[in-house]
Amino acid sequence: MAIRNTRELKINYQMIDVYNSLKPETPDQEKILREQVCKLKREIREYNHKPVDEARVIRDNGFDSCIVLVPLPERIKTKEGARDYFMDTEYRECRPSMYDCTGQIFTNWFKIIFRHGRFWAYHSMGMDV
Repeated sequence: MAIRNTRELKINYQMIDVYNSLKPETPDQEKILREQVCKLKREIREYNHKPVDEARVIRDNGFDSCIVLVPLPERIKTKEGARDYFMDTEYRECRPSMYDCTGQIFTNWFKIIFRHGRFWAYHSMGMDV
């Protein structure tokens, strides 16, 4: 079973401790325990070495808004190019509706910055609630 979160990661570590504390009575039991420990360790390695998304939530204001730091592609060389890319791919328009509380997500504001050799965007998003 693949590990999906830190709670399951902790459970796998605890299971390794449990398996290591058991005293097998036969070579077959010892082999089974060793295989289980190897399986758990393999799952832990896969979870710990999975690629990390570079986008980060900077501020979570609860249910209706947040600010996210979004990396823009490294191929972008100018601030205008970064702004154009952001407007084409990340910007979310608030579409008027005759209904209240549509649940649509929209861009409140954004700011393009240059950091660590590439462009990034601070993206403030709100939700119509």
